[in-house]
Amino acid sequence: TPKALLFASPSAVEECCRIFAAGEFEHFMHGCVVAVIGSTTGAAAARCGMPVHGIAATPSDEGLVEALVAYVATAAGR
Repeated sequence: TPKALLFASPSAVEECCRIFAAGEFEHFMHGCVVAVIGSTTGAAAARCGMPVHGIAATPSDEGLVEALVAYVATAAGR
């Protein structure tokens, strides 16, 4: 099981959802942090039933990583 998935496009989210059979996706995603590059990609994730833990403030690779780091830092402080 991956610890984090970063998505830079809605089509990447949709392909990730497509490759798993029913029930496998939830098992694969258990405990995984998901960050997306923007609201459109976040909407695609929501349509697939994927939790989104971070959305990049700026649509860039750096913004995507910053969203992940911010979530992990916040979760660690709980």
